[in-house]
Amino acid sequence: RHLSICLSVSVLRVAMQRLQHLGYDSDVEALRDAHFSRLISNGAIYLDTAGAALPSEQLLKAVFQDLSTSLYSNPHSQGPVSSGTFERVQLVRDMVLRFFNVSHKTHSVIFTSGATSALKLVGEHFPWSTEATFLHSVTNHTSVVGITSYAKDKGASTSCLSFEAINELSNSAGAFTANRTLIALPAECNFSGVKPDLTFIPKLRAKGAAILLDAAKFVSTSQLDLTEVEADFVALSFYKIFGYPTGLGALIVRKESEGLLQKKYFGGGTVTAAVKDGSFVSFRDSISERFEDGSISFLSIASLQHAFHQQHLNMDTVQKNTFALSEYLCGELTQLKHYNGRPVCEIYGRVYPSTSKAQGPVVTFNMKRASGETVGHKEVEKLAAVHNIQIRTGCFCNPGACQQYLGLTDEDIRSNHESGHRCWDDADIINGKPTGAIRISFGTVNVAADVDVWLKFIKRYFVTAAPSVEIRLPSASTDKPVITSLYLYPIKSCAAMSVQSWPVGPHGLLYDREWSVVDDTGAALQQKREPKLCLIRPELDIDKGLLYIDAPAMPRLTVSLTEESDDNNITSVRVCGDRCQGKAYGEKVSEWLTTFLGRPCSLVRKLSNHTRLAKSRVASVVNSSKASLSFSNEAHFLVISEASFDDLKYQMLQSASFSFSPCGGSSCSSKISGNCMHDPDEIQMRDFRPNVVVTGCQPYAEDTWKRVDVDGLRLQSFGPCSRCQMVNIRQLSAKQDLEPLRTLTTYRRVKAQILFGHLFTITATDLKSSSDIWQLTVGAPIDVVETQAPIIQEVVVSPHPNQSEPESTDSFYHSS
Repeated sequence: RHLSICLSVSVLRVAMQRLQHLGYDSDVEALRDAHFSRLISNGAIYLDTAGAALPSEQLLKAVFQDLSTSLYSNPHSQGPVSSGTFERVQLVRDMVLRFFNVSHKTHSVIFTSGATSALKLVGEHFPWSTEATFLHSVTNHTSVVGITSYAKDKGASTSCLSFEAINELSNSAGAFTANRTLIALPAECNFSGVKPDLTFIPKLRAKGAAILLDAAKFVSTSQLDLTEVEADFVALSFYKIFGYPTGLGALIVRKESEGLLQKKYFGGGTVTAAVKDGSFVSFRDSISERFEDGSISFLSIASLQHAFHQQHLNMDTVQKNTFALSEYLCGELTQLKHYNGRPVCEIYGRVYPSTSKAQGPVVTFNMKRASGETVGHKEVEKLAAVHNIQIRTGCFCNPGACQQYLGLTDEDIRSNHESGHRCWDDADIINGKPTGAIRISFGTVNVAADVDVWLKFIKRYFVTAAPSVEIRLPSASTDKPVITSLYLYPIKSCAAMSVQSWPVGPHGLLYDREWSVVDDTGAALQQKREPKLCLIRPELDIDKGLLYIDAPAMPRLTVSLTEESDDNNITSVRVCGDRCQGKAYGEKVSEWLTTFLGRPCSLVRKLSNHTRLAKSRVASVVNSSKASLSFSNEAHFLVISEASFDDLKYQMLQSASFSFSPCGGSSCSSKISGNCMHDPDEIQMRDFRPNVVVTGCQPYAEDTWKRVDVDGLRLQSFGPCSRCQMVNIRQLSAKQDLEPLRTLTTYRRVKAQILFGHLFTITATDLKSSSDIWQLTVGAPIDVVETQAPIIQEVVVSPHPNQSEPESTDSFYHSS
């Protein structure tokens, strides 16, 4: 039933032959199952090795066994344990050098906190002056570009050059100022995976330049031989290669170039003698000890020994397999076309076909709609997350490559920043131009099936097989909709309180989301961060003026609804990007919440005189409402019809046989690839956290209601509700999986937003203009005063998931 549906054995054989022709060894699949079984048990597809490699279970077990049975101590001490630790550190230094085919006779290892720290070390200690020069390539990482600050601070000249220009320099007649020129190059571009030809390095060094090589991306899947690449300084991070330990890197220095780094600051362990006022200091002879200020991360360094001993980690094999996967993916992406012949993908940097010598296992691209419009990278990332697929999007901390491949000028970058765009935010298209890209990167954890998953994902969501056609909008029902359920949520993100009748206040249902659980940073906790919040059950007794709070295995907590006048408890709370003023409860309440949730937190009630205006998260919704909110996200009421909910369950049944990977959800009864089925009845209306549930209308009719009256109370449409992973949390158990959001993506998606339910507000003007006290009651009819066109108005006619697809959709899932 999985991705190999409808694909014949002969097609699979041809596809695998194509991969094997590219260098793929199917034996790695057994190794992946043995060393990375948690990927399968968690139902995850990991396509972000350029971001971080995943540590093998073999490595983690070996490290745990070592650290739990051996003794290690600060190598700066002199006892037997410290001496043994010092020897282990020296042993690992030698292992690092052997890994790069050199020895301590020609090179030294300075341990750092990572590649960035290693690059920063060179920038801090290079002898900058007005006679010095710093050159770097356009496609260098931000951590390299940052060195320009050190150079400019001392009056040195700096230039950002293409590789063609740097190559021309190597062939030019002139020479550089000896010991005053530093040229920084990437061994592999972390944006595109392009591996530049570095054979001009000896020429540059012969002209007097020192070479700083950023090898962090390259060494994750390729063997770096420092006898062939004669760089003076090489920066790397070990987690990029092994996944563990994190926070540990190295600067490998050619011994003949050690004198270029001029040390000024001296920290613990770096000197042989110093006087109290610092007027005399003698540094240690070893460059490693001289530059490793303070106690090194000796436990992490000790763990590296086990990383180097991993039997499955043959870098030549890793390079062949990962390149084959990326080359096959690139070929498939270039063939994808919309119904009108327009390409689906625009690939950056990578030349197809290529070789592993010129290209790393990275495919970076953006998707195009049938209209030619670029699909925002955040839209793709969010959809991938729904299917438990880990990718990386954005500019990957490489501003030069981002500008070069996306066609962004310096003025574009400044203008985007002035308009509010920040790295990692959701502004993926500005003025028609993409602000980032999608990067797929392969590593030791990847097999052929991962390529298949990604291709299926793209074809499912981003290949238009036929022109879009309008569908008939829901017509006005002859029967008047009726309220069937009412829910309020006194404490934000906590359990619902079901009521038959309830008064309406200035912020919606009285007391709805008037309280919030706040962490020690002042942020309102939500279930996406803390699913156990849904097990906290608040109950209001208005007559007694009390709020009762219950939770499993906890004593009942009672809070008075009477506001205290103590201004000392006033605090600021962050809610959906807003700053709200609230009043914190005392130590007793905080201890109760901290005990149950297992993290420091407190209960805060929003101040009644603090105004926070409603704002929609749906980009296409323009709303001039001046409605004031409590701690709710967007509006006063979320309305969902039972017909919409029933249709969703029907859609789940229709798509149950189609999933990209086993879900790995905590409430999923089956995690076997190809048989991941969800019972729609496991999903409850409470999981969507509505305020008002109605019946007596067609599915999604609520999207067409612009204004409604309920017993004289006028509600105004505030747009559809954009859903997130929170709807995948079962509200009665706090368990999580990938449904129903995964199904909603297939038919309720507008670009990056997945819509289900409709938001309404009651304006402050309406409340102030009447002396009536409004009450919502189960059974009350809803009068639709004015209708509107819903945002979702068209569908794309595409093959049913169970229909056969062209041969280019080769699947590599095996029946086992």
